[in-house]
Amino acid sequence: MVPGKSQTNNSGSDKRELYTIAQALQKPYHDLLFTVHRMIIRFNGWQGCKVDVPFIQLTTLDVHMDAKQVTIVGNE
Repeated sequence: MVPGKSQTNNSGSDKRELYTIAQALQKPYHDLLFTVHRMIIRFNGWQGCKVDVPFIQLTTLDVHMDAKQVTIVGNE
């Protein structure tokens, strides 16, 4: 929530920031839930199998894309 603004009149920048904050707050839950998946992958000896949830970064229209995918390489 943005102080002093109602939910219906946020600007595009405010909405992008709120979306980014919401995704960042979900990261600890993803890490916790994926612990079980990583244990199963290790137990079964699956090679090259990786659990990942891509985070989408919303951009402005001057970038000529409506969204782009951002991944963290080497984060396991």
